Amino acid sequence: MGDRVKAARIGLHLSQEYVAKTAGMDITRLRAVESGESELTRSEAARLSAVYGIETDGLLYMPVMKESHRRILEGFAMELKGSDRMAVMGLLHMRDDMRKAG
Repeated sequence: MGDRVKAARIGLHLSQEYVAKTAGMDITRLRAVESGESELTRSEAARLSAVYGIETDGLLYMPVMKESHRRILEGFAMELKGSDRMAVMGLLHMRDDMRKAG
């Protein structure tokens, strides 16, 4: 679980300090969760998911994205302009990082 929390944060290029403050968590608590020393509560998962912009179940269970779906999303992203394209590609990269960590 901690690996997925950390991968989501790193995939979005967010600092532990920012995530902890925004999610209303103590930074030592976030570090303990990310290192696997402590389990994440459902409430903490919901708050972290809100910070990361993903569903709570996505953070907790992260289903594997099929490669065909990834190709469709990449094609869609190429049709977008500027920051929208970067946002979609960032999410795809975050998903890849989370899969590697999980």
